[in-house]
Amino acid sequence: MKGKVLVLGINPSFKKKKNPTLIRLHRWMKDVGCDVFSFTNVVHKEGVYNKSDIDYNWITECSQGYEKIVCLGDFVSSAMLYIDLPHHRMPHPSPLNRRLNDKAYEREQLDLLKEYLWN
Repeated sequence: MKGKVLVLGINPSFKKKKNPTLIRLHRWMKDVGCDVFSFTNVVHKEGVYNKSDIDYNWITECSQGYEKIVCLGDFVSSAMLYIDLPHHRMPHPSPLNRRLNDKAYEREQLDLLKEYLWN
């Protein structure tokens, strides 16, 4: 892998134990050979959020020193596009994301992530 990896999520979850979203994220990262990565959210509060809740200063500051940035979902990716930071967009790993019911789609996304991280 080339450089340090930062994964950006949307906001903190109410689920503190056995969080299926984080379980899937860790499985994905292990699958692509990335056992060590940093993680933070673009919104600091739990619950309902909107674009005005995004902490752009935080994203800019905490992304310094990372060669690879992975965004979980379109909301986070749009925040990165707004501040013009290069990144790779993954589908959000929530069990509510119906696209991930298609295992071929999930595999394709993991292959793209692996290519991004290792090239």
